[in-house]
Parts: sequence; structure tokens; C-alpha cells
Amino acid sequence: MLVYKDIWTKDDVLSNAFEVKSEYEDAMMSVVSKMINPDDLGKVDIGCGNEFGGGDEEENDPNVVKVNNIINGFNLSEYIGSKKDVAGLFKKRIDEMRELLKDKPDRLKLWEKGGPVEQFVKYVFGKFDECQFFMGSRYSPEDDEPKEGMFIIATWINDSDSGETFFYFKDCLKAEKC
Repeated sequence: MLVYKDIWTKDDVLSNAFEVKSEYEDAMMSVVSKMINPDDLGKVDIGCGNEFGGGDEEENDPNVVKVNNIINGFNLSEYIGSKKDVAGLFKKRIDEMRELLKDKPDRLKLWEKGGPVEQFVKYVFGKFDECQFFMGSRYSPEDDEPKEGMFIIATWINDSDSGETFFYFKDCLKAEKC
């Protein structure tokens, strides 16, 4: 299995256990999340229905508080900031990525003005109030100097999806086998 880590914080933020799609000319990775019962994490369905108890009767229990599998599974922290704050951090990270990718022209072109990264950022700012911004587990807004990585953006794409779609900047992640 591959785990994807934020290159600035080294936080685990995604794994290939999810159905990861490539978007924006391979500049972005997206994953549709699900709302789950946190008590079901780690349970395995062996295909015997309710033969051993614990069948589906709890699936639709209105008293169960569900959590987002991406946020909960990777302990993501929400970034709360103004449009100006978000724009400032985007600008900083984009400039840093251009420097980091200067020896990889095929990847650098994705980060240039008018490229797919800029197109995605414009899309996000076009629906800013409908987006949530997250960072890895080491980011804590309560810290005097929070450890900031690159934004992970969550937004609803299809009403029929079971959760928000999370977008990751591919070049801001490092894949590691575990």
C-alpha cells in the first residue's frame, strides 16, 4: 500500500486504499469521501450476513454520529482563514513549488501561469464559500506557529456522492510504501 505524505509537514494525508483519480492534467488528485460510523473502522465483512450477529440493523441508526472517512482517517485539521489568508498561503506554496520543480520541466509547466494548477486555484476561489480547507495532523490553529503544509480542498461535486470530493496537489505529496 502507498501512503501519501505532505512534503512540508511529512503528515500522512491520503493512501491508495482510496479510489484516487488524476485531474487537471495530472496536477491534482481527487478522492470522493464517505460519511461512516467511526465504530465500524477496522471491522471486516466476511460475507455471512447476520449469521454471527451485528448485521445491517445498525447501518441506518439515526442516533449514530457519522464522520468523514478522509478527515477522520488521516486526522486532518481544518484551516479557517479569510480569502486573503488562503490566497497568501497559495501564493507562497506555488512559488516554493516552482523553485522545487525547476529541474523537472514536465512537472513545472503544470505550475506556471495559466497552467492547470492556476486553473484549479481559480476554480476554488470561484466557489470559495463552498470549499473547506484542510491540512495534515500537525497543523493546529491553536499553536503559536502552526505547521502549515499545502491545502487539501474539500467540496461537494455531485449531490449523489456519499461525501465531499477532496483535492490534493500531486507534486506536494510524496508516496511511500508501508
